[in-house]
Amino acid sequence: MKALIFDGTAIHIEDSTEIGLFQQLPSIEAFQLRARARATKGEVVISGEEPPEGYEDYNANYLGLGQVEWLRAREGAAISRSAWETTKCFQRLVEIAHVGPTYIHPYMASADVWELADRLSIAVDRPIGVLGPPPALCKAINDKIFFYKLIEELLGPSSTVPWAFGDDIPTITTRVGEFANRYDRIAIRIANSTAGLGLKVFDSSELRTVEKNALEPICRRELASLGWDGVERVLIVKWEQSLKSVSVQMFVTPDGRVVHEGIYEQIFHRDAPFRFRGARRTKLPDATVHRIVRDSTAICSLLRRLGYVGRCSMDAILVGPDAEHIDVRWVDCNGRWGGVSIAHTFMSNIQSDLLERPFVLGSYQDSKLATHNFRSIVNLLGNRLYAPTNGSGTVLIYNIGLLRSKGRLDVVCFTDCGEAASEDVVVDLDDLFER
Repeated sequence: MKALIFDGTAIHIEDSTEIGLFQQLPSIEAFQLRARARATKGEVVISGEEPPEGYEDYNANYLGLGQVEWLRAREGAAISRSAWETTKCFQRLVEIAHVGPTYIHPYMASADVWELADRLSIAVDRPIGVLGPPPALCKAINDKIFFYKLIEELLGPSSTVPWAFGDDIPTITTRVGEFANRYDRIAIRIANSTAGLGLKVFDSSELRTVEKNALEPICRRELASLGWDGVERVLIVKWEQSLKSVSVQMFVTPDGRVVHEGIYEQIFHRDAPFRFRGARRTKLPDATVHRIVRDSTAICSLLRRLGYVGRCSMDAILVGPDAEHIDVRWVDCNGRWGGVSIAHTFMSNIQSDLLERPFVLGSYQDSKLATHNFRSIVNLLGNRLYAPTNGSGTVLIYNIGLLRSKGRLDVVCFTDCGEAASEDVVVDLDDLFER
């Protein structure tokens, strides 16, 4: 087979259908518009929705990212499948691929993405690459049990939290009972879920008082409420108190380089401490940074040897008595793009020095926003909107997929607060939209 080429025209597509419990995410199809945040001049974005009026102009001209070509596929979550089943969309992809080197740069390198590449390759008689891991490896690395096993074998058991798993109710119940007797708080999680889905945290004192024969109905009920299908494996973990939760942004280039792009502190909802709200760059002791970089590079280097390429991020919790005595516990791996990495790349594509400014990235949501179109929101922000021409303004919009359905904007807010910046910077937008 001829070597795959990763220059030429990139085709960006955001297909989330292989993520466990994806159907529970609100308006999942709307996230397809988020692919624009990864694209630059001359590239292609496939979506089942038309971008709102003014959105392309904002990205291409106001932010200076250059014009992209939007291709419309049939609406639906399975956008990769829609791309080859929508005749006009696929014909245009064939035309683009005939002109010169072309590759697919997906949100997640699922089996459907690879099939789209194969179909396109057959149509143009030329290899069409996918900037992502092979589908089997993609599925594995997004499975938390696979990741925990990898961490134990590569870095040792102390580099993650105590864990076990089960794939049937009796086994899961036994493991839950064992963990509840050992640890103050425990959690169960469906192994391939994401975005805080498929997760339940327990105060162990409540479980210890339960008779053994009554624990099984509790586990069955809680798993059903999470959407467990009775087939996917379930992870049981010690829920550790942490000083911080960090997300480490990595990229494995097609030529095999492992690139470390930054460490972000994750911000969670106050009323739901496992639901992601946003992130900010963070300062850590040098020894902690060294440990995080060393571990994450080792993990990605192993994945590279298995055939991994493209975006990867890993989450760790920092535990210890204080900031000077920190240990690192690796708890999750995202073998795909995500909210932090998309915003990071979006800022880098606009101006690389944006990443040096203090900022918080997160979501602002208000049902009243759903009544506004994109242009009116830009007008409401006024001089608060970040302007690349002179660096003024504090708000950068990077995703509007859920604007119409939920009144939600994903934004970067620049701040003078440095490390003290929090989600309150995003909430501070309230005054703009009360008008």
